[in-house]
Amino acid sequence: VFDAFAQDVGILRVDALEDMIEAAEFLSRARRPTGRRVAVMTNSGALKSLMTEAAERYGVEFAKLGPQTAARLTAALHDAECANPFDSKRTIGAEEYMGCIRALHDDPNVDLLLTAEELPRMAGIARKERNLKALDAWASSEATKSFAAFSAVTFRETPYMLALRKELPHFPWLRDIDKTFRTIGKITAPHLTPARDRYETPPERAALVALWRARAALLTRPTALRETDSKELLAAYGVPMPAEIVVETPELAGNAANHIGYPVVLKAVSAAVPHKSDAGLVILGLENVEAVNAAASLLAGRCAGINAPLEGILVAKQMNDGVEMVLGVHRDPEMGPVVMVGMGGVWLELFKDVAFAPPGLDKARALETIGQTRASRLLGRYRGGAARDVEALADAMVALGRLACELGDVIEAVDVNPLLVRQAGVVALDGLVVLRPPAAR
Repeated sequence: VFDAFAQDVGILRVDALEDMIEAAEFLSRARRPTGRRVAVMTNSGALKSLMTEAAERYGVEFAKLGPQTAARLTAALHDAECANPFDSKRTIGAEEYMGCIRALHDDPNVDLLLTAEELPRMAGIARKERNLKALDAWASSEATKSFAAFSAVTFRETPYMLALRKELPHFPWLRDIDKTFRTIGKITAPHLTPARDRYETPPERAALVALWRARAALLTRPTALRETDSKELLAAYGVPMPAEIVVETPELAGNAANHIGYPVVLKAVSAAVPHKSDAGLVILGLENVEAVNAAASLLAGRCAGINAPLEGILVAKQMNDGVEMVLGVHRDPEMGPVVMVGMGGVWLELFKDVAFAPPGLDKARALETIGQTRASRLLGRYRGGAARDVEALADAMVALGRLACELGDVIEAVDVNPLLVRQAGVVALDGLVVLRPPAAR
């Protein structure tokens, strides 16, 4: 949750003290990258392999170099292979070295340029020192994109290295392949600004907000709403619902099913049982009126068996043609309400594949947050499957964010699980809202 809020205001959060030092070194000497596409230059095939593996571990995206870059690299080094990471295969002269650096830097597909370099530990390596000084001069006067050098390992600097470093002040120098790529992964991750500095309830929802605040004011403790009331609130904020009818007695369930069309799902309505499937109070796949009548009687018996008052039967159109996701509002004790999205259905507790965003999110932030989950891959054409409506999922997430902004102080939790993401649109198959009194802490 803290990560979500930190990202929203541009705070870079790292996982270790050493990474903080590397990030501070980068940000104090280089401009912030405008994108995620990285180009890397090295003179070692072994380092190239290690960098490729580190990039995959830490989410660093290698840029795809364009044909003009290939031509310039070939002109600089006649035996060059235009690949990224780019391997010069040896220590080359300053003119060829800077020709390669400029070619990679000027590629429109590159947002950040890295070069693998080490400071000489003692005098006598003149070619490398000339390259480094040419690099510093270029970084101070010509470079328009983010640029940094990095060493393969962390080692103790000699007095000679420290003195030479003072002569190269215009670019960052990172240490160790893993630390470098871990830091670059953090620095190039999206950091979005808040969608709005201060959220204000639009006039058309003022009465709705006042109604639910008045209802919360009657409570003495956090209380789960009935599914029907929960869905009423969610629908009022724009979360799509399936066709469904609530009947007061089991005998009326068949008529409702005939009106909706088969197959249908039956659920017992009882405020005493917020999680109905665990209590056997949800029956799926009912194909005709006889099955509906039998299921309604069975639900009434099960409620009586656990001393749960039966307040009605919810008859809903059954839908299976989509990917089950979860949306929710979680109340963090320090950060307050936060919006959640992730893999839903029975997989939620097993995989815990969720991501968070502050409640004042816009659609761009919603899409970016969805992309942070592994479940987002299922929404594309995963393994030949149909693409799902990610845009509609983002819209539902923004709608839930509006609810959290306007009623956050009287909402303990919201659980929309599953939210079925279809080829066109989304639909909330279940919903639970836990209301809290305004003064609750």
